[in-house]
Amino acid sequence: MKITLKDGSQLTYTDPKHLYEIAGNISEGLMRAALAAEVDGNVTEMQTMIDHDCTGNFLTSRSKRKRYAASHCIAYFGTGSEKAVSNCKTCHWARD
Repeated sequence: MKITLKDGSQLTYTDPKHLYEIAGNISEGLMRAALAAEVDGNVTEMQTMIDHDCTGNFLTSRSKRKRYAASHCIAYFGTGSEKAVSNCKTCHWARD
């Protein structure tokens, strides 16, 4: 499968990969900083498995679409409650 990144570069894999693995292949810093990713224009969590050709972009606290990156908290805490999201040290700023 081929993943085309925002800058036009392409990554090729023979096996399905989680988004966090793909980010880690780019750089360890990106893997730590990525809160979520856009896959074919849809924001998704880093645990998503990619098994097809797509476009991709990783969202960090510095991304223009950072407010959408907070969705990882709901998946991470598994509750979706306001308290769980507000307790996330990574994206507390994104709750506005």
